[in-house]
Amino acid sequence: MYIRALAPALACLAAVSAPAQEPAPSRLSLIDGWEEQDGSRLAAIVIDMAAGWKTYWRVPGDAGIPPSFDWSGSRNLGRVELIWPTPTLFDLYGLRIIGYADRLVLPVRLWPEVAGGATEVRVRVGYGVCAEICIPTEDVAEVRFAPGEAPGAGAADVAFALEARPRTAIEAGVTSISCAMSPTGAGMAMTTRVGFDRAVATPDAVVVESTLPDLWIAPESVVAEAREVVAQSRLEYFGSGPLAVDRSALRVTLLGSGGGIDITGCPAPRG
Repeated sequence: MYIRALAPALACLAAVSAPAQEPAPSRLSLIDGWEEQDGSRLAAIVIDMAAGWKTYWRVPGDAGIPPSFDWSGSRNLGRVELIWPTPTLFDLYGLRIIGYADRLVLPVRLWPEVAGGATEVRVRVGYGVCAEICIPTEDVAEVRFAPGEAPGAGAADVAFALEARPRTAIEAGVTSISCAMSPTGAGMAMTTRVGFDRAVATPDAVVVESTLPDLWIAPESVVAEAREVVAQSRLEYFGSGPLAVDRSALRVTLLGSGGGIDITGCPAPRG
């Protein structure tokens, strides 16, 4: 998570004093899709926003509020997978943020805890919406489905959002990936290299995520060199004890005008 500026936070405080009669800038809902062969159900969390408003991706960028999801109010829900559509990069207060404008349809794959019974899904979502001001928001959405049910009314929207997901490494022609870490005076530096089977353009951003909650990975530069993208990042660790990064759990996402590429795992360079 990147929180490097006070301007969005101050804007959130300004939003508290906004006139009460102003319409809410966003609305949360949960739409039903269809049942998969493995018994899971595809649905989607939807955030509809007023014109000109934006919300954040799972990594908000230079400043912002990453969304949170609480499924504890559900019944017969075993596992949840979020399938994020490719986000867009925006400029906000001179900072780069990553998110979605006007409407986010976030597909979710839902597995029942016990097969054969109905599932009642209730999710509490905390998220931020921004325009000239930024507002932290929390709302609840619900949907119910049973095994064998016909596709829901939201099936077309879910299918469209799934098509907007980033490409996998195989789909994008990725041939290699590595993350080299080295100590610096201010912490740690990371060099991420992604090789392709063809010449590529420089992406707008390369985002590296870790499962460590106290590790901040901030992108600093990115360039394309023939068939390879090279990104530099800064690592800052706020936890106690030694830093131990699970490289198999690192997630590297390339974002650009041609869409996104989502890669799981980033080993150390060979040799």
